[in-house]
Amino acid sequence: METSGIKKVRGKVTVDSVEQHAYKNSLYQAQIRQEITTIYPSARIDNSMADSLFSADSFGLDDGKAYTSTRVTWIPVPKGTTVAQVEAQLAANPNAAIYRVLSHEPILTDNQLNAIESGLLDLDTVKNRQQIINPETGEVVLHNGKAQYGANFFTMTGKEDIDMRDQLAEEAPFSLSETKVATTSPIHKMCFSGVAFENMT
Repeated sequence: METSGIKKVRGKVTVDSVEQHAYKNSLYQAQIRQEITTIYPSARIDNSMADSLFSADSFGLDDGKAYTSTRVTWIPVPKGTTVAQVEAQLAANPNAAIYRVLSHEPILTDNQLNAIESGLLDLDTVKNRQQIINPETGEVVLHNGKAQYGANFFTMTGKEDIDMRDQLAEEAPFSLSETKVATTSPIHKMCFSGVAFENMT
């Protein structure tokens, strides 16, 4: 259940670097990042079992604690592209963002599914890269007693985060093959950023 009153503010998508694609000689790849600030209300108006009758805005609550996390992902760009050109493309698309997918199973794109079927990729490799770990203790961060997996993806249309953790899935692992995922980032760069794992709500 979504917690009423929680606000998420997306910062500007910035470009860290542009380099040769790790696997495709005909492409470059750009490393991009975005800061996400999650602002919690000063008081809870619902809980895990009960909804609030009134909207969060009607309570006029002050903002409570705020947490900022950083998301990083990689996107393919034409060979010869510069950082400035990627920045110009992002500026021309104000809804560009990095959205997050969370699941109790590894998150696979259609490219990854094909690679696994072809024997070019092992599922355990994806699991190890995507499993959410407390960066300070090295311990697995559990959600309702289960391990969590996360991945970041680029969206041109401001797609919202997808949380599959509390939904019953017919198939596992969760596949993004039916969605338009605008990224072909290398598997070893697919790991979820644990900068602020406390914001897993």
